Amino acid sequence: MGGRGGGAAATEATGVAAMEATGVPAFSNAVAAEKKSVGDITPESFERRYVTRGMPLVLTDVIAEWPAASKWTLDYFAGVHGGLEVVVDDSTREKLRLPMAEYVGNFEA
Repeated sequence: MGGRGGGAAATEATGVAAMEATGVPAFSNAVAAEKKSVGDITPESFERRYVTRGMPLVLTDVIAEWPAASKWTLDYFAGVHGGLEVVVDDSTREKLRLPMAEYVGNFEA
């Protein structure tokens, strides 16, 4: 990653320098988060190795088998909730109220 080499220590040093440059304090007890696929860890192991120790963990592939990941498409929302009024607020102008089908249609245009 990054393509320059130097390893984790160089990356950590660069990150600390960047934080210090912005005035964000660097924590000497900071721990790099491990990364695991959700299928590679049991709930018991997660509890024992990470939760009880307060250790960070990045879980990947969490929604791979979640039905909503494939079910919730723009067509789904337009078809099932098309008449539902939604409020669109981008903080740059007046709030817009329009039906879900119209809102979703804006993404397809």
